[in-house]
Amino acid sequence: MKLRTLWDRFFSLPSSGRGEALFRVGYAVLLGFELFGLHTDLDLYFVTGGAHPTTALEGLYGRTVVHVLHGAWCLVASILLIGVWPRVVAVVNLLLAIYFFGLRGAAAPHGADWMIHSMAFCLVFMRSDRWLSVRNPWKMPNETGAVPGWPLRVAQLYYAGLYFTAGVAKLPDPAWLSGTAFSNVLQNPLLTRFDWLRSEHEGIFHCAIKVGDRVTTGQELGEMVDLLGNRLSTVTAPAAGVVLFLVTSPAENPIAEQKEQTADMDLSPEAKKQMEDMFKGLRVAFKITAPFQVVEHNAHRKEGNTLIWEYDLKTFEKMKPEDLAQGVRVRYKK
Repeated sequence: MKLRTLWDRFFSLPSSGRGEALFRVGYAVLLGFELFGLHTDLDLYFVTGGAHPTTALEGLYGRTVVHVLHGAWCLVASILLIGVWPRVVAVVNLLLAIYFFGLRGAAAPHGADWMIHSMAFCLVFMRSDRWLSVRNPWKMPNETGAVPGWPLRVAQLYYAGLYFTAGVAKLPDPAWLSGTAFSNVLQNPLLTRFDWLRSEHEGIFHCAIKVGDRVTTGQELGEMVDLLGNRLSTVTAPAAGVVLFLVTSPAENPIAEQKEQTADMDLSPEAKKQMEDMFKGLRVAFKITAPFQVVEHNAHRKEGNTLIWEYDLKTFEKMKPEDLAQGVRVRYKK
C-alpha cells in the first residue's frame, strides 16, 4: 500500500471514541491540578498590578473578575470530567484558557500552561462523550456509530512532535546526559510566591539566616531589638521557601562603584577625570543620639551623647573591604 494512501487513511478512518474520551478525562484531571495549584497566587499572576507586564487589557483583570472566572473554570473542569455537553463546554474552556494563559502568558509560572490551552483547542473538535460520560459511563464503545478520527490524529501528531523536539533539545544539556536533571528539579523547588517582610517596630534587626537558606513555615528568621538590645519582636517565615536576598545598608565607595560600572565603557581620560571631579566635594554624615552609655562603636567622633560618622572621597578610598562591610556599628549598655 502506498505511503500516500496510508497517510490519507490515518486521518480519514473513523474512531471508536475511546481515545477522545481518555483525552477529555486526562485533560480535565490535568486542568484540575493546575487550577488548584494556582488558586493561592491568582493576584500575583493575573490580577492587575501583579507580576505580569501592563497591557491595554488591564481593565479585564480586576480582582473580583479573576477570582469569579477562576471559580467558573473549576466548574468547567468538573463538567468536562463527567462529559456533559463536551463540545459546548470545551469552547467555554478554550475561552477561559485564552483569558488566563493566552493573554497573561508572560506571568505563567511554568511550561505546563502551554499544554493547557493547546489541549483545550484540540478538545473543541473531538466527539468525546461516547465513553466515560453521563451519556455512557462504563460500556466500552464499539466501531458502530464511530466518530471522525482526524481531531484525535492531529492531537497525536502534535504532541508526538512536541515531546520529540523537546527531547532533542535536551541532548546538548550535560544535566540530562548525566541523568541528574530530574534530581535537580526535586532539589530546587519551583518558587511560585514572593514574600517581602517588613517590621512593625523601629530598631535593629539581628538576622539568623543567610541568602540561599531554606526555611519552613514559622521558622525564626531573626529578631528586632531596640538600642539596648531588648527584644521587640521575633520575625518568622510566613511560608516555606528559599531566602533570595537580604536588604542591608553597608558603607560603599561611590567612586569605586562608578569605576566598576564603567569598566567596559571606552571613556576618554578627560571623561574619567570629569567623573572623579564630580565626587571631590562628596560628604556623607551619620548621627546617632541616645541617652545610653556607649559600650563600643566605630564612629569617627563623639559629641556628648551623639556619635558621628563622616565620610568623604578620601575616606572611602582608604577603607578596607571589611570596613565597608561593617558599616555603621554601635552597641549600648543595657
